[in-house]
Amino acid sequence: EQDNERTAQLRTGVPFSMARNLVAFDFLSLTAAPAIASLIAAAAAHAFVPGPFDAVSFPEAHAGLYAPLMLVGMVMLWNKGLYTQRVPWWNQIRHIAKSFLFVCMMDAVLNVSIGTRAPLALILLTWLCALALTVSLRWMLARLAGKICLWRIPTVGLGNKAMAADLLYAFH
Repeated sequence: EQDNERTAQLRTGVPFSMARNLVAFDFLSLTAAPAIASLIAAAAAHAFVPGPFDAVSFPEAHAGLYAPLMLVGMVMLWNKGLYTQRVPWWNQIRHIAKSFLFVCMMDAVLNVSIGTRAPLALILLTWLCALALTVSLRWMLARLAGKICLWRIPTVGLGNKAMAADLLYAFH
């Protein structure tokens, strides 16, 4: 009986190699988000104000604030079970969006209260880029893991012919 519970727990959990890759990809997306947001902001500024292309970036003081907030975001994802449990895709996106929205608000409040003088639009753009990168890298990782049979669970469907056909079409 104890072996059956352990087997069921292993089947619903995320394999270690997949969890390790999820953590690495999320860290990569959160690390790259400020640079991508700065490039987008600079391109938008150049489009509206012709002149030399200057990089838009965060002040140095904000870099010391972003790293702990990035870790807070990853801990929030860990607490939602996104690294340890199999969570449906839309629930993952919802949890990631809520977590990043909360951390973005923390970032904006701390930016104003500490006085790092980072543009609020750039803070918002950074967390939007982090959301887009995190979701897209997770999607790519899930597709890759599905192709190499690392993310599949064997399933048995019971029912009549019509239900079996509907189930077959639903899974493909």
